[in-house]
Amino acid sequence: MHPPERKELAERAPIEVLPTPAEVRLALLQHLGAPCEAAVKPRTEVALGDLIGQPTGFVSAPVHASVSGETGRNAVATLPNGRHVAVVPIKAAEEQPLSGQALYDDIYGGDWPRDGLDQYEPAQIVSAVQAAGLVGLGGAAFPTHVKLTRNEQKPIRTVLINGCECEPYLTADYALMMAAPAPIVTGALLAQRAAGADEVIICIEDNKLDAAESLRKAAEGTPVQVRVLKTKYPQGGEKQLTIAALGREVPTGGLPLDIGAVVLNVGTTAALARAVVRG
Repeated sequence: MHPPERKELAERAPIEVLPTPAEVRLALLQHLGAPCEAAVKPRTEVALGDLIGQPTGFVSAPVHASVSGETGRNAVATLPNGRHVAVVPIKAAEEQPLSGQALYDDIYGGDWPRDGLDQYEPAQIVSAVQAAGLVGLGGAAFPTHVKLTRNEQKPIRTVLINGCECEPYLTADYALMMAAPAPIVTGALLAQRAAGADEVIICIEDNKLDAAESLRKAAEGTPVQVRVLKTKYPQGGEKQLTIAALGREVPTGGLPLDIGAVVLNVGTTAALARAVVRG
């Protein structure tokens, strides 16, 4: 399909940091899989990054405080899919450890290593990803540590980093690829090491050639490849992406794992770098 793209509405908008809200309400299910159990009691002081939701299964992901403050009484909220889930409210403290430009710099700024990543053992990378609660940021929210955990019966040959963003209107991945390509490349290299893959390829549609060039520059001197694909919907679906990028088809009812591939979104990959390199 070739629906109208409508990306011109936001494609030049810069990444901005929102002001800290007075209160956040954090659902204990922000991922595919089992919901978390509350790890904090009401009226508890928490700091930015503290664990507030403990996972209850392998296919699950912990939830952390996005602000410093005091927890309120646990509540229940309804997700957009109609599911009722437990929520931990946090009243934000007046003083926050990170906000504004400092928060942006902590997430995406500064130098990102491309050499010496062999200091991180594959199991160490997976453990850091799991502890950070990282899930697929392309929309599926599948816990990333599950994808990167090696399966000796199904070795991974290729890690595909999905920067296609084929949906109309959406430009979040594009903005990230333009503004912060370095952590994407670092995360791609770490994902390759964790999965034991022979190659890692960043896939971008040909309506984002400037983003492809941004990532090529960031990846110079590394084994990370940047591959430009035709613009069409749903090119960013992982089963479509493996055909377009690798010429390999995922079997019906199967996963990219079945054809030796792992697919990660560019936002996920940047977050992976932050989890492993910056804790």
